[in-house]
Amino acid sequence: MLAGCFTERLAEQIPETYFLTDYLVRRWEETVLKGLGLDDRPELREICFAGFKRLIFLRQSLSQELEEKAAEIAEFMDLPLEVWDVGLAGLEARLEGLVEGS
Repeated sequence: MLAGCFTERLAEQIPETYFLTDYLVRRWEETVLKGLGLDDRPELREICFAGFKRLIFLRQSLSQELEEKAAEIAEFMDLPLEVWDVGLAGLEARLEGLVEGS
């Protein structure tokens, strides 16, 4: 479960889905492009993302800047983008449960 959104169930429905969060959108260059070596070898993009059919941005905070960046990522990946506003309520509830349980 991620921020109140059951990604496992979504992934079962359409397993070819790539999920983005606010964090991953903000850190795309460091975590994905550099992490996979796509900054040096952009020709690997097609290989890395070949199995995906859609991109879902699980937006936790309303930010036009992040939505625009997610659209750029979708264009880079050559995937249709869906933006789902999931907020932070689910994450907050899980964190409270973990803190109270310790």
